[in-house]
Amino acid sequence: MGALAVGISSCDSNDEDEPAPVEEETTIPGSINSLRIEFRPKGQPTATPITAAYGDDDQSDNIPGTVKGDINLDPGVVYDVKVMMTDESQSPPVDLSANTKKTQDYHEFFYSPLQGLKVSFLKTDQDKNGLPVGFTAEATTPATPSKGTLRITLKHMKKDGVILKSATSTVNTGSTDFFAIFPVVID
Repeated sequence: MGALAVGISSCDSNDEDEPAPVEEETTIPGSINSLRIEFRPKGQPTATPITAAYGDDDQSDNIPGTVKGDINLDPGVVYDVKVMMTDESQSPPVDLSANTKKTQDYHEFFYSPLQGLKVSFLKTDQDKNGLPVGFTAEATTPATPSKGTLRITLKHMKKDGVILKSATSTVNTGSTDFFAIFPVVID
């Protein structure tokens, strides 16, 4: 079990006193309070995935969420990566991945290795405009061991009805819907 830093912000406002926005924009209902990431060796679809999950039961920025599962990767391997999100406070839980996929033309995941972690990511899914989304990716580990943290950031790239997402978008484009930081070991 590792430590996790997380920030949450929803695309949807729950303030009943606020008038509904005039622009036609699909929002993600609920709060992202569960994120799961899977790593599976490329070309081995039946292999047991390496899985870690983030959870934040109280949905508070003041109390950090928890990470369940360890991300221990082998050096010199290409992994298929998959990210899923849910709102576990709803009954039944709301699949926020499906809702975000509906608005993928202005959402994108960014994978950032930090604190000495050496791994590269290539997003393998695209929106209707041919731009990367990041629900699926390939992670390539180097031949040498490393360890550090992996920050996964979901960006919302639409403001005042204007889509900001482009072929040159970065983790600094738009606003952050959420981020989570997982400890990772490559050995």
